[in-house]
Amino acid sequence: MKILIVDDSETNGMILKNFCRREGHLVVTAENGKKAVEKFISVRPDLIFVNANMPVMDGFETTQKIKALSGERWVSVILTFAGHDEVDFAKGISVGVDDYLSYPVHLKILEGKMKVMQRIVDIEKTTRSHLKELEFYQEKTEEELHLAKHVLDHLVREIDIKDHLLKKWCLPAKIFSGDVVAATMAERDRMHVILADGTGHGLTSAICMLPVTEIFYVMSEKGFPIAAIAREINKKMNFLLPTDRFIAGVLASINWLEQTIEIWNGGGPPIFFVNQQGKISKTFKSRHLPLGILSDESFDLKTDFYQWIQEGELFLYSDGLSEARDPVGQIFGEERIKKTIGCVSSNRFEVLRQALQHHLADGPGDDDISLISIQCKDQVKKDIDLKLCFEHPSISLVTEGELEIQLRPCDLKSTDILPTLLIWLRQSGISKTHTQQIFLILSELYNNALDYGLLGLDSSIKSATDGFDTYLRLRSNRLDQLVEGAIYMRLELLEEDDENILQIVVKDSGSGFDYRSYLNKDISCLRSPHGRGIVLIRQLSRKVAYLNEGSEVRVEYLLKPADATE
Repeated sequence: MKILIVDDSETNGMILKNFCRREGHLVVTAENGKKAVEKFISVRPDLIFVNANMPVMDGFETTQKIKALSGERWVSVILTFAGHDEVDFAKGISVGVDDYLSYPVHLKILEGKMKVMQRIVDIEKTTRSHLKELEFYQEKTEEELHLAKHVLDHLVREIDIKDHLLKKWCLPAKIFSGDVVAATMAERDRMHVILADGTGHGLTSAICMLPVTEIFYVMSEKGFPIAAIAREINKKMNFLLPTDRFIAGVLASINWLEQTIEIWNGGGPPIFFVNQQGKISKTFKSRHLPLGILSDESFDLKTDFYQWIQEGELFLYSDGLSEARDPVGQIFGEERIKKTIGCVSSNRFEVLRQALQHHLADGPGDDDISLISIQCKDQVKKDIDLKLCFEHPSISLVTEGELEIQLRPCDLKSTDILPTLLIWLRQSGISKTHTQQIFLILSELYNNALDYGLLGLDSSIKSATDGFDTYLRLRSNRLDQLVEGAIYMRLELLEEDDENILQIVVKDSGSGFDYRSYLNKDISCLRSPHGRGIVLIRQLSRKVAYLNEGSEVRVEYLLKPADATE
């Protein structure tokens, strides 16, 4: 040990110094309390002998200052004095003295006290070493957790659905949530939502849930129904997760145009549809086992459907909400959820969230908590009809039944406009049969305007050996080099003599092309792999008119009254 001996008596100090050195310790001395404090800072001793009665600064004040300077580090102080003064004993305890030694010194007693102090110093040093290791590991763990959180936050997409359609709230029990909340517009009139609650919480649970979001987004964007998505998630998680892990999952599909809700609920809490009066008009209870338990062959694809007549709001939540406990252990409960969302006519989501936070006394829950609400209203249906679809600056909605598009070279290189036109047709109420035929017409008109009008391609190239490859290569090269020109398109729904008509106008800034040689032919007579598009347009349309040497075409497509809307 490093020992500091503080004593104004040379005799007493010499006795202690000689004994400590014989025992193999390093000894430093000071003749008063002031110098002792200075040497304590520079030497950092393990043990201090300090005389109670010294000039300049006595042992009690010296002990008090040294203890204050030592901070979290333990330093043993033995107070030395002559006699047995109980008042000094009590005073020593109050300033932090650890033991006492009276003069004249009894060497056997001193030896025993030194052994005790040695054990204390050894324990303190070992503890301090372990504490440093723990602090190091804690810093590394926190660094890794922050990195993991950053990566996970960027892997899970931010929900890009407008607030007036969907609201969500997540309260993790720890840094990471074992709940997955995701939503995407599978089509412009249909939203897919998933709320998946994995076993446990924290980082391990969050990592286990990563494949869930990837499968959900990829399959939703490809147009798969929620039952197929649930089956694929089950198959993947059955393979990945150990037998004691599974996922309580709820998938929902909301279609505002058809005013329908489709639910697949596997082990999740009940889902509530609340009408404007606060009445729960539909409850979707779990009818399947959680995801990851059954084999693919045993998986049940059945879903529950509901068509709302009266406007309302759909509520999904994880069991962390219903099972949340207040400080005295009382759970929030399903009945309280129903009562809360039924007692107000507006802003039910926020009222329920605040009620839960009040129940938790603004603290975290024992489990991850997730809450989603989705508006099922006529106004939402009108809002999503077109506003969410057409945000490109080249697209204009002139009226509810009229669409205009102006495409410059930068748009032609980067924008596939045809899917947007398909969305407009479907959201205009045109039946699937007519939509498919109109889409064929639009595809031919657009490709003709681009390929022949702007790029100046010769379709006869396709007739040669490897002609299609050559044609596509030329098309790609010329499109990359295109710097000027434009394509204009207009779609308009009209009524003439009790007939519903879709009028299509497509113009390009090119010099036109030879359309006449194909216009009156039958498609069955065309053996050449080119020129069929114009014949197809004529056969599908009521009227086709080419103007300006083929750089403009006007098409009228007949929508029968019974088929104009679904």
